[in-house]
Amino acid sequence: MALREQAVDRSLREALGDRVDDPALPGIVSRLRGVAQAQTYAGRPLASAWAAQPWPQQPHLGLWHATAVLREWRGDGHLAVLVQAGFAPTEAVVFHEASHPDPAVRKRGWAASSPRSPAAGARSSGSRRPGGSPTAGCCGSRTARRR
Repeated sequence: MALREQAVDRSLREALGDRVDDPALPGIVSRLRGVAQAQTYAGRPLASAWAAQPWPQQPHLGLWHATAVLREWRGDGHLAVLVQAGFAPTEAVVFHEASHPDPAVRKRGWAASSPRSPAAGARSSGSRRPGGSPTAGCCGSRTARRR
């Protein structure tokens, strides 16, 4: 963590220049920290991990930390909505990443042909086509099955 913080410190100082010492920065960080601390993190693993880290004392690093927490909170929301819609957690990851341009991200190390893979589960449930793309009624059919 210390090495990452040093790298972020260098990068932000370079990017912000004199603004790294802007007197308004502590107030902005304080408000963003309040927003981050008011959130719930159940079902949001990346945001939860970031929120559990100590807040940096330097304002520009606090701004970076707040941004990381809130960015991941938002990003994890995609998975949370899919799980609420009835997808198994691993199916939600497969569905969410299916359109990612990097094939390694789309697979996440699971063999698509394995009957136990999340991709196979998504296909058998009718939410995915054999190639991995979503079916037209994937979310509606999953929600209807839950009821």
